Amino acid sequence: MTDEESMAQVINAGRQLRKAAGLQDVQGGGYLEFCNDMGAPLNKGYIEMSASLPPGVSGHDYAEQVKAAMMASGWSDKLPSQHMYGGTINRDGVAVNIEYYQGETRLRFKIYGECRNVTNHYGDSKNNGTNLTKELNSDS
Repeated sequence: MTDEESMAQVINAGRQLRKAAGLQDVQGGGYLEFCNDMGAPLNKGYIEMSASLPPGVSGHDYAEQVKAAMMASGWSDKLPSQHMYGGTINRDGVAVNIEYYQGETRLRFKIYGECRNVTNHYGDSKNNGTNLTKELNSDS
């Protein structure tokens, strides 16, 4: 995968979350993340995204609603290696951790792409975070 394909993979997953679950006030950012702790290829796209909780709905309940909406859209919850508070879903090589914290007003998502980018980004700026709020709220 190219850098652009790696990021498009996770941005598109974020857009699917926004649309299928009807998320409001979506914000997020991301970067190319190393798939190992050595700073060497392979890389994957990575996004941290959040959305406002609806008034009167707990983080736990909203996480379950989002997960159900995504599963109805073809996502799966069969990712045996990770179990987060709120749940994990996956589709086409992309994994999404859905997280909530007591007392917060936002639901959080960590979106991980596939480790298929072989470009060496050690020491360059591709591993720096970029605000992707506009892209996540766009339909294209």
